[in-house]
Amino acid sequence: MITSEQSRKFGEFLNGKNLPLDLKVEILDHISEQMNYKTEVEGKDFGMAFSEVKESWKADLVMKKRFYFWPNITKIHRETAYMSDIEIFKKASLTFGIYCIISTALIFYSKTAASNFIFSVNLIITVVFAILLISNFKILKSTFPTRAKRNISFVQNGGNNLILCTLWIGNFVLYNFNERFEKYYIAIHKIIFDGSINFEAIQAVTIFNIFVFGWIYGFLYFLEYKKSLKILEQKINFKL
Repeated sequence: MITSEQSRKFGEFLNGKNLPLDLKVEILDHISEQMNYKTEVEGKDFGMAFSEVKESWKADLVMKKRFYFWPNITKIHRETAYMSDIEIFKKASLTFGIYCIISTALIFYSKTAASNFIFSVNLIITVVFAILLISNFKILKSTFPTRAKRNISFVQNGGNNLILCTLWIGNFVLYNFNERFEKYYIAIHKIIFDGSINFEAIQAVTIFNIFVFGWIYGFLYFLEYKKSLKILEQKINFKL
């Protein structure tokens, strides 16, 4: 049985590794399981067992450099965040792809229908964010980069895309929507029918789409972050 003093030593072992809290708690769970096995099943004393466990984590806890203004992180942190990002990106791309197919198909069916669909989607996105902001203010606030931000989760930072893209949708899509949609409509026709690809056409198409993708991407990150907070609350009674 692992004592509280021994558990404290496990935590000290991970100090200075810049681990987000959820990943640190998960690693501590694995270390405790390894220690229980080595001491109770293999019959090793605490010192020898802990030395072997630390050695087994050595490669995963090597600090890796990032951009010069970002703090270094461990190998396991980088790999875990990368795998999570890939999964979220795939889900966001699939959802966004469906949106693009529907909106583009509607353009060829009815200009008015396409306009109404795109406007409605962006308006719903804005309303959903407003509801989330009211009901989950602390969670959303904790995703925004500030000096006082706590390192809670490896999916924490992605949630701020939800905030930024909602603001951009308001400024670059919903504001003066009819004029912007007209530019988008003309650009789509020029690209598809005339094969005319220029900066203005690409800009019009990009602005009408990229923020929707960014919002979906940020929303999926937000859901994962909220799930992580729930797990932390269950395991260590963590509160924002």
